[in-house]
Amino acid sequence: MDQLCTWLAKQKQYYQQYCEGKTSCQKPHRIAKLESLGVTWAVRNAKWDIQYKKLVDFRNTYGTTIVPTKSFPDRNFSHWIIAQRAEYKAMKEGRDHNLDQDRIDRMNAVGFVWNVFDQKWREMYEELQKFRKEFGHVDVPEKYPANQPLAKWVGRQRLEYKMILEGEGMSKKCRLSQSRIKELQDIGFLF
Repeated sequence: MDQLCTWLAKQKQYYQQYCEGKTSCQKPHRIAKLESLGVTWAVRNAKWDIQYKKLVDFRNTYGTTIVPTKSFPDRNFSHWIIAQRAEYKAMKEGRDHNLDQDRIDRMNAVGFVWNVFDQKWREMYEELQKFRKEFGHVDVPEKYPANQPLAKWVGRQRLEYKMILEGEGMSKKCRLSQSRIKELQDIGFLF
C-alpha cells in the first residue's frame, strides 16, 4: 500500500508540474485513465470545496455564516472556518497566506464574516443607535431589561476605555480602537 501511495503522490507531482508548464505531458491518455479511476489531482481544492459547501448549507439553514466554532459537532468544519479567518487576517497583515482571490470572492458571495468580533461590535453599535433614536441619548442603564446584551456591551466599552487610560490598551482584553472611540463619541457616548 505504501508503494501505491508513493507512486500516486509522484503522479500528482508530475501533474502539478505539467499544469504549471514546467514539463510536457508525453502520455495524456494516462491522465484521463487516472481520472476515470477517481483520482483527484488537487486534493486541497477538493477538500476546500467540501467545506465551502458545508458553509453554504449552514448559511442556508441558519441564516448566518457565524459558525459556533467551539461547540459545533463537525470539528473539521469548525477548524476550517477558523483557518479561513486566520488566513484572511494573515493576508490583511501582509503575511504569507493560502487564500486566493477566487476563494475570497466565493466566501464574500455567501456573506462570510471574516472577523466575528468586528461584526458583533458593529451590531451592538447599531443597537446603541436605535436606543439613541428611541430615547434621545446613549446612556444605557447598567441593568436594562429590554436589552441586557446592549447594557453589558456599553459597560464593556467603558471598561476598555478605562483600560486605555490606565495604559492597558495594548492588552488582548482591550479591543477598543481610536476609530471606535470616535464613533461612540460622535453619537454622544460618555465614557
